[in-house]
Amino acid sequence: MNNKISENEIWITKVDKKYIKLFDSFSTLEQDLIDFLKEDSIYNQEIKLSITYLFLDDKKQNILGYVSILSDSIKINADLGKIFVDKGINYKSLPAIKIGRLCVNSNFERRGIGTLLIDFVHRICINLSMNYLGCRLISLDSKRESIKFYEKVGFKILRGENKLQVPMYLDIEKYKVREK
Repeated sequence: MNNKISENEIWITKVDKKYIKLFDSFSTLEQDLIDFLKEDSIYNQEIKLSITYLFLDDKKQNILGYVSILSDSIKINADLGKIFVDKGINYKSLPAIKIGRLCVNSNFERRGIGTLLIDFVHRICINLSMNYLGCRLISLDSKRESIKFYEKVGFKILRGENKLQVPMYLDIEKYKVREK
């Protein structure tokens, strides 16, 4: 059962109390990601700290994955500054959308859900930057074991301090959404 899931097979919605019954069947080895979904996602949305989007199967019986996003800005360090100065962008920080949490249900791993979640956030950023407000980057703090996935979809390490989480960014102008 390693077939890729297409966007046509996914129903995307904001987290809502009517989906709580699906939370118990959501599975991942990362308990903190289950705890966030069950305990914090709805509340954080109510107090306007973040918005969590659920990717449901087309029958709306399973949560395939979720992503929680919030606003952010990235302070530009010397290396990153050079990249943007060469593009005529000379600021001390750049506006970003931060992926606060991203998780794929372990029952649906390796089927393209993670990439579809990143594609979804990218489309939100493009829409925001074209119609509502400035947004140049997508930021996140990656767990060490997830760095390779994020690099594969185009993220770069912002700072490589020896921490449990590594700050990363993606320039939305360089990201290419995968073919459907």
